[in-house]
Amino acid sequence: MLFRLAAVFAASFGLAGTAGAAEPAPGVVPLGDFFRNPVFYDVQISRDGRYLSAITHTENLPTARNIVVMEVGKWNESRLVTAYQEEEIRWHDWVDGERLVFMVDRAYEDPGKSSEYVGFYSVRHDGKKGRMLHEPFRRDSRRGRGTSTSNMAGNTGGVRENLSMINDLPNDPDNILVAVNGNSLMFPDAYRMSLKNGRLESAGRANQDIERWFADHEGQVRVAVGRGEVRDDLNRTLLYRETEKDDWQTIRSFYGDDLTLHAFDGDNRHFWLSARVDRDTSALYRLDLTTGELGEPVLADPVYDVNDYGRHTRGLIVDRDGRALSYEYMADTPRQFNLDDTWNEHQQIIDGALPERFNQIVDWSDDRQRLVVKSSSDREPGRYYLLDLEAGSLRFVVAERPWIDEGRMAAMTPVSFEARDGMTIHAYLTLPPGRSDAGCAPHCGLPLIVHPHGGPYGIRDDWGYNPDVQFLASRGYAVLQVNYRGSGGYGARFEVAGYQRWGLEMQDDLTDAVEWAIERGYADPGRVAIYGASYGGYATMMGLVKTPDLYRLGINYVGVVDLVELYRQDTRRDRFRVAGYNGLVESYWKDRIGDPGIDKQRFHDTSPLNFVEQIKVPVLVVHGRLDSRVESDYQYQPLVRALKKHDKVHETLYKRHEGHGFYREQNQIELYEKIEGFLARYMPAEEGGPAQVADR
Repeated sequence: MLFRLAAVFAASFGLAGTAGAAEPAPGVVPLGDFFRNPVFYDVQISRDGRYLSAITHTENLPTARNIVVMEVGKWNESRLVTAYQEEEIRWHDWVDGERLVFMVDRAYEDPGKSSEYVGFYSVRHDGKKGRMLHEPFRRDSRRGRGTSTSNMAGNTGGVRENLSMINDLPNDPDNILVAVNGNSLMFPDAYRMSLKNGRLESAGRANQDIERWFADHEGQVRVAVGRGEVRDDLNRTLLYRETEKDDWQTIRSFYGDDLTLHAFDGDNRHFWLSARVDRDTSALYRLDLTTGELGEPVLADPVYDVNDYGRHTRGLIVDRDGRALSYEYMADTPRQFNLDDTWNEHQQIIDGALPERFNQIVDWSDDRQRLVVKSSSDREPGRYYLLDLEAGSLRFVVAERPWIDEGRMAAMTPVSFEARDGMTIHAYLTLPPGRSDAGCAPHCGLPLIVHPHGGPYGIRDDWGYNPDVQFLASRGYAVLQVNYRGSGGYGARFEVAGYQRWGLEMQDDLTDAVEWAIERGYADPGRVAIYGASYGGYATMMGLVKTPDLYRLGINYVGVVDLVELYRQDTRRDRFRVAGYNGLVESYWKDRIGDPGIDKQRFHDTSPLNFVEQIKVPVLVVHGRLDSRVESDYQYQPLVRALKKHDKVHETLYKRHEGHGFYREQNQIELYEKIEGFLARYMPAEEGGPAQVADR
């Protein structure tokens, strides 16, 4: 398992000290540059500060993900400590100065089985003493076992991974704390796992279904969040016990997603959490576990939830001794609230050296003398640096995608507008590179792509590098990402306003966004497209049937078209019988989306499959055979049949070995080549281009 990779590091990643990517060739950025796998990500440092590690894709093993380790200061020497040929390492962590633990997935391309095999392992920094700690288990994605549905259309909270790490137990070098789904496919129990042989010892069970376990800074499991004793209840309970020998006590109950637990404070008596308590937006609190008192919010925002929403923020950052260091949340752009004076000094040094970036300290040595920094922006995917306080240096290490030149990328600008009923809607507008807001006065007249996100509830678009958006902008399109009502991050009232409003006010928000962009002069009213995935695919199809004259084309990527069939899929009894999950799914549907038995007419009227004859423009439909969230047999296939029946202009892309979104690099590139060609045929970015127009 031991390999030397010095040449690859030096040539491809600039580890010898070069901080920039190669000079870009003139002309348009190649499509593949946006969708190639990152070279490196998840850079971490060993506890003693001697080694850096990362997950990497290598040229000779392009379909695999492995761990690479290098010694700090020896920039031209590195080694792969794993050498998987097809498997992919999803996650890794240092447990001391010598050893790492990691999780491996292997996807088998068998549409009949559609399974993955997952295992949990450890290895030394030099690639020696590799050890399996938890044997691989099968996850059957067609039947929902072991898969996560956290982003599905009709978000239910999902079945969790079979094994995840709770705590690396800094004071116990021989064990770690893990959560394992042994007795339930959805709710794990807590165990101490031996790093020598993987043996499990129970560390926590409760008299109700537990979603997550939390250990104090002595390694004792003393806090948990559960679903309550009634499985079809959407409320969640916060449980606490004084010691592992004591019984669990319920401290508080919270509705739905109003609660986010973070970590024990350093005194092991208080606990950090974010919650909506007598307020619309969530705030950060320091809970007294013995009294149940929250006190005043430590951090609150009148517009935005401070939960760690978004792909680019992490919530609470806690030192290994329990000190709260900083808090990150997504507002219009990412925000940091530093809770520790020394941490704040470190942050000021970094921000001074790397201005106009979102700079995150993502890992650090136990003595906090060496810190790993990830620096990113809306135009930069991520560059990693090492801050060495003893040496007084901040040194570039690697870039996630070194071929991306941020000077050729487009700026993402937060905007807002009023919907037709007066509700404020937030969005992100990305204009093609070289175009600016000032350059649009009084009129840009750009081709516009409305790009609604999936979910829909609790999910949001956020500020940061987005390859999808950058690709479209590089081809001359303005992109508008709308956080329509129901999206997360903007308070309870905003999210609840989207409940049971699929195809209604939620869709109107997208229509109002287009009209706003036209009125402001950004968009050419004759060149507007809509493109989304999952719920965004639903919104695409609903837009084409509800406002058929608004759009020039639509791109539906793994989208829903029949709400009744989606309900049947999600509540199919044989799918969740073992997990006892069925009642929770039905409760979620009735609360957030509706009951097709009671709301039969609404479900019919807001299922775009029933109105395909109203479509006037070309449609591209993309799906994967292995999709367990939006099953192709009940969504994609009926839609394609209906498009053919009504003689509608359409194209398709269907992959037998992909699921809810294309994962393999070659398939992603093929997808966007298909999208690029489809746009060029029916809505070219250059005004007056040779567009084909569908019969109306």
